[in-house]
Amino acid sequence: MAHGHHDERPLRFALVTCSDTRSISEDSAGDALSDLITQKGWELVYRVIVKDDRPTIAEAIKRACDDEELKVDIVLTCGGTGLSLRDVTPEATRDVCEREVPGVAEGMRA
Repeated sequence: MAHGHHDERPLRFALVTCSDTRSISEDSAGDALSDLITQKGWELVYRVIVKDDRPTIAEAIKRACDDEELKVDIVLTCGGTGLSLRDVTPEATRDVCEREVPGVAEGMRA
């Protein structure tokens, strides 16, 4: 979306849950995010659960971004941000991130 251009369609989200222990039926955090997205009138067009594995997480994020049919505006990740050796979501995200926007994460946590 170019600056100054207002697109009338709802935002399209992808949700990547990163977990060695969750399935779609047990993904309560993913369910909460999915509900929030739809309550806001946005669309969840891609949802996947991947193992806590850096290349696998990076590939899921990249697929959501690059798939022309999905037309994703925003990719949300959930899980894999703890302190165990398998919690590598931030690192995997940085692996595929072309441009970081300083302050966004802090604003979300505020």
